[in-house]
Amino acid sequence: GINSDVKKLFGHALSTLSKLDVEICFMKFPYTKFLIPTYYIIAMSEASSNLARYDGVRYGFRVDRDVDDWNEFYSINRGLGFGTEVKRRIVMGTFALSTGYYDEYYMKAAKIRRLITTEVMRILNEFDFIISPTMPCVPWKIGEIADPLTMYLMDLYTVLANLTGLPALSLPMGFSNGLPCGIQIIGRPLEEGRIFNLAFRYERKTRYFEKTPIK
Repeated sequence: GINSDVKKLFGHALSTLSKLDVEICFMKFPYTKFLIPTYYIIAMSEASSNLARYDGVRYGFRVDRDVDDWNEFYSINRGLGFGTEVKRRIVMGTFALSTGYYDEYYMKAAKIRRLITTEVMRILNEFDFIISPTMPCVPWKIGEIADPLTMYLMDLYTVLANLTGLPALSLPMGFSNGLPCGIQIIGRPLEEGRIFNLAFRYERKTRYFEKTPIK
């Protein structure tokens, strides 16, 4: 669910947009529950494929020590050269692309992405923008959340632009206990200018950019 402070700030943001002569219409997106799994299956699969070249031979980190064989050489380079999250994505992506699971995971995610894109374009044929909070919760303190699944869920609203390839922009919509919360504007293909224009008008109306978050 969405944090109560974020929900309240988003309501205020929509009221501000209404004062800027923006007509607001609420819609229920039918594929919301598929956004996170679809995005991460595709993103992790692409990461594992793209990062396969970074073995220390031609690309990436190369350890300066003697090794007994190529397997050890690759293992050391990739083990020391990649962080925990990158390793996690490589492992999960490799699994999704492996024989026996490719159709079950990657191909199914690709088909769902097509459905998501079709629905989003249908909405944008009727409306100019899709507006949502940037995150469903207020920002965490550094180190407060360690569970990767919890962190992945915070991408619920932002992955829509990634999956569809549409232009999007995030800007402040207010503060919760001194921490900034954002509003996201997604627009049609090649219409970045209209997104910037709406964001500029909202920004000048609210002046949140003049305020500094707590340290």
